[in-house]
Amino acid sequence: MYSNILLATDLSEPSMLAAAAARDLATTFSARLTLLHICAEESVETGKEYLNVLREERFATHDDVTLRVLPHMRADVAICGEAMTAKADLIVMGRHGAHRISERLLGSTTERVVRHAPCSVWVVHPARRDPLVLTKHIMVGTDFSKKARDAVAQTGDLARELGAWVTLMHVYDLFPPASVLEEPYADHPDDPSFMGIIGDKLDALRAELLVKVPGECKILRDKSTVTAMVDFAGDEHVDLVVVGTHGRTGATRLLMGSVAERVVRHAPSSVL
Repeated sequence: MYSNILLATDLSEPSMLAAAAARDLATTFSARLTLLHICAEESVETGKEYLNVLREERFATHDDVTLRVLPHMRADVAICGEAMTAKADLIVMGRHGAHRISERLLGSTTERVVRHAPCSVWVVHPARRDPLVLTKHIMVGTDFSKKARDAVAQTGDLARELGAWVTLMHVYDLFPPASVLEEPYADHPDDPSFMGIIGDKLDALRAELLVKVPGECKILRDKSTVTAMVDFAGDEHVDLVVVGTHGRTGATRLLMGSVAERVVRHAPSSVL
């Protein structure tokens, strides 16, 4: 599933937790692993020393580990660029709990990587200490878009590997998506209401992409998709939330942010 994992670390405590998750992922999937640290030009040698210590302490039993220290003023740009150059299929990062005013406007480094990364991003919760093998409840949200479909497919692969239960969820506001309203009611004779249509679409998605994965489908109504997902994750002790990102940028993102970024910021669990 994952063959080339990039761990982006700023050597903080949250990134040390991310290092443990990256190690578990690399071991589970027999993946290559790159440890990446972005720093100022004058700190390159110190960064190399720290990465060597990190490799010896956390990755001594893992053979295929590469160390990369890059000087750059923008960590998110450097991380995305390195992921593209190295053809990484997963970036693993930690996240910090507090947010400065600038981060509320522009997003944290982790959120900006989520927005622009050329591959999936596994964001490790700052309090997450359980090994990957104890990930037993995964929640994946879908708005029935192509990006969401990719997220569900990846969830299926991960759940089969870990033996996890999957909750496939759709959240709607006052009205269902236009694509649902356009569905011919005649195609859903058991329940021709829009709730029935959404349920049928979830069941079809589950049957196609979550084969041999135990789980359930959930339809929630809330004015905030993020609030609904985050609250459910907390109430149901979800270990991992999976969500697709549309890469929203510019004024739209500044005003509302993307669902993926806000889930990363507020989820009580790790987020893929």
